Amino acid sequence: NKEYKKTLSTLRSEKEILTNQLAELVSENEKLKDKISTSKSPNNYLVENDKLKDQLKQLEDELKEKSKKYDQLISDIRVKNSEFQKKSYELEQILAQI
Repeated sequence: NKEYKKTLSTLRSEKEILTNQLAELVSENEKLKDKISTSKSPNNYLVENDKLKDQLKQLEDELKEKSKKYDQLISDIRVKNSEFQKKSYELEQILAQI
């Protein structure tokens, strides 16, 4: 259970970091979009924008992967907790018979 909680905490931290990075890239992407209207070389903008889109996609994919791991960990913790409660109940029943 401690390992699951530690992993869960780590995944939460990583997810928060990735979410923040994603927000920063989205913000930066928006700034570049605003800049295009005043830019004299749109080709440079397009290249930079494509790079940022690729980075954004990569971060989104990474965030999805971390979210899957997070969701799986939550599910595993619930299963283990249920098993623990069942064993605890069984032990109480055995002790009650003694």
